Amino acid sequence: MSARPSITTDRLQLRPFRLDDASTVQKLAGDERVGRQIPLIPHPYPDGEAETWISTHDELAKDGKDLVWAVTNSENGVLMGAISIGKAGGPHCVELGYWLGVPFWGKGYMPEAARALFDWAFSNTEIVRIQAHHSVTNPASGRVMLKSGMQREGLMPKRMLLNGDPVDIVYYSALKDNWPPSTPEPTESLGLDQLPRSSDRLCLRPLTLDDVETMHRLFCSPGVYEGLASIPQHPDLDFARDRVRSGCQRITECQGLTLLACLGNSSGEVIGEIGLGINWRHRKGGLGYLLDADYRGQGYASEMLQGLIEHAFGPMGLHRLYAATYPENEASKKLLDRNGFTLEGMSRGAYCKEGQYLDGLEWSLLASDPRPA
Repeated sequence: MSARPSITTDRLQLRPFRLDDASTVQKLAGDERVGRQIPLIPHPYPDGEAETWISTHDELAKDGKDLVWAVTNSENGVLMGAISIGKAGGPHCVELGYWLGVPFWGKGYMPEAARALFDWAFSNTEIVRIQAHHSVTNPASGRVMLKSGMQREGLMPKRMLLNGDPVDIVYYSALKDNWPPSTPEPTESLGLDQLPRSSDRLCLRPLTLDDVETMHRLFCSPGVYEGLASIPQHPDLDFARDRVRSGCQRITECQGLTLLACLGNSSGEVIGEIGLGINWRHRKGGLGYLLDADYRGQGYASEMLQGLIEHAFGPMGLHRLYAATYPENEASKKLLDRNGFTLEGMSRGAYCKEGQYLDGLEWSLLASDPRPA
């Protein structure tokens, strides 16, 4: 494993780095949004670091340790990021690594680069396994791996230190025996590249593992227990931690999306939560939401709901949203009604709360339905 040939796709060229790439590397990799998820990228990015990094590539390749390519635009040569494979237990197994500059996110460049690299590696080297991992705080990287044709293998709790904190790691692999993948490239997407989503007063951002105490506060807000079957009467911090971890895992696996409503911008005070459990086959999502008691009756719940509706029927491409309310929950019924949801009927004894079976009113909204201005 020592050669680094140029690899070309419809839109990209993978080539060895040159020293004159250093200033672009420093600019792109130095963006905190890129470096915060990759422990090996220093932040702030010091002068001279890019030149030092590039100067090691030839020796690493000669020693058969790492092969590093620049990811560039095949038409204009613009440098966009990096992709690499490095030894991980023998000549047959390598670890995939990559980073992409923020201006090029959300365009499918990295999955395209990875698939081309896999094609080359499985056809021209002894490699039979390519593996990769990402932290649960970086679900977008998991989407790259899935779109690259890799398969999820499992999760290792607290496997890696990220910014000083232990985080869970999700592992993926691609095998030569199963390449190219027999299943089609996934088409489902949470549209994370188009978040946060802002309104006049709120910003909706994805849930992270740092939100445990915030969510505990929301779960303890008056009225939350009364309105939701899934919240205990006295939720403790462990309950909040489990809920947050589960929500982040669903984001990682693209099976759900939990957004927090922040005042003003993404770093503002969190006043509510809204999310979807997703069935991609039928393009539908089950809706759930809660709002801090101090902010009810001021239109914030509608802003949360409208933002999620726009995202679900827009970037996510869903066809149907559905929700359930208790018959006596007048505030939630009015919220859904004034935002265009249709009451479909009652499900008798559909929900169990502390041993008591409760009826539920079922609501729905289709992407084609008219919605209030």
